Amino acid sequence: MRKNSRQARPADHHDHHRHGRRHVADGDPSFRSPMAIAVIGGLITSTLLNLLVIPVVFTYLDDLAHLIARGWGRLRNRPAASSEPRR
Repeated sequence: MRKNSRQARPADHHDHHRHGRRHVADGDPSFRSPMAIAVIGGLITSTLLNLLVIPVVFTYLDDLAHLIARGWGRLRNRPAASSEPRR
């Protein structure tokens, strides 16, 4: 006796594509490729931030702090204006 091809199949938990769901474990390159691009882009961005941008910003802020401290020290050590008139 032949089975009818239209007969309902038992539930198959691994039949993801039939239901329109894709999982990472499926090995589908159309799903993995954009994820790989995002991961590699994130690694490149974090590397550039950590090795270039953050040290440069820190250096500029440190130089600015020293400049302000030096200017503040000059203002504090300036002799007070005397009330005597100049001759």
